[in-house]
Amino acid sequence: MGNSSQIIVDTSVFGKWYLNDEQDREPALHLQYDYLRGRISIVLPSIALDEVGNLFKSSVKRLRIDKQVAVEAYKEFLDSDFFLHTSHDLLNMSIVSAIELDISFYDASYVVLAEHLHIPFYTSDERLVKKVKSTLVISLKEYPKTQRFN
Repeated sequence: MGNSSQIIVDTSVFGKWYLNDEQDREPALHLQYDYLRGRISIVLPSIALDEVGNLFKSSVKRLRIDKQVAVEAYKEFLDSDFFLHTSHDLLNMSIVSAIELDISFYDASYVVLAEHLHIPFYTSDERLVKKVKSTLVISLKEYPKTQRFN
């Protein structure tokens, strides 16, 4: 991973990368810029592959993105150099966290991974940030303010 910082992002961030009609895209595009230049490495729970696929499917259905564009974007996503994590332990911790925090299993997967690896998790889901109340779960709006590079 070299000198890059590791972070976790969820599907709400990837949506801002690929969907032009998303609001408040600037921090997500800044994060994407840093990723493409090797300043950050992105770590994901394996469930992200399914979640992003579903994002594209739903976006085509809602006429937010053309089918072919969605297919190409998902291929680009899959070809990206993200670090995927999955294990029975993480999945078991995710179900416990989902129940205790009353959040979706999907959201809990990102939160648990952040806690397990002790790295920041950026999301544009403000409800999740407020509900989890963890210093590792950070609003995407804070991204340019919290990541500093040489």
